[in-house]
Amino acid sequence: MRKIARALMDDPDNDERIELVGDLAEQYLDAMKRHRERACSHPKTDLREKAIAGGGIQCKPQCLFCGFSVGNPVKKQSGLPKWDDALLPRYEASRTAEREAIQRKFVQLHKAETEQLKKKSKCWQAEYAAYRRTPIWQNKRARVLKRADGICEGCLDAHATVVHHTTYSHMGDELLYQLVALC
Repeated sequence: MRKIARALMDDPDNDERIELVGDLAEQYLDAMKRHRERACSHPKTDLREKAIAGGGIQCKPQCLFCGFSVGNPVKKQSGLPKWDDALLPRYEASRTAEREAIQRKFVQLHKAETEQLKKKSKCWQAEYAAYRRTPIWQNKRARVLKRADGICEGCLDAHATVVHHTTYSHMGDELLYQLVALC
């Protein structure tokens, strides 16, 4: 049996955690995996002067795309460009915006899926209520109560008053063993 995928995600616009289930969860996890894989691989670096604590200067390679320090400091050299402190915050802001765009997309998909399920549930409930008013159901209900001799098949003690489906997959065409008399 295949395990159902689940994912917890944060709504970037509300302080709310959302649980995604099934295909939607798989799609979200795949989108986030692709997002992580697109992180900077430091394709181009440049040796730069970086100010360190205590007022010292180090010569370090800096990624020109994301602004991260790549590798270890090297021997001091003169004439190097200064460390670009604006690169890292700009890169992090763009990564955050990409991640939040993915999250917003899946928040919308989750809302649409939830609405669709609510509509489907309302239709099903109306169909079930109509079925329970039919003579076919009334006959099956009476036969199950008679089979149980009026005793609850759950506790085998109290008087049975309702007939419950053990599965709704065959509703309308259920077999009597799929129905139980309960108190």
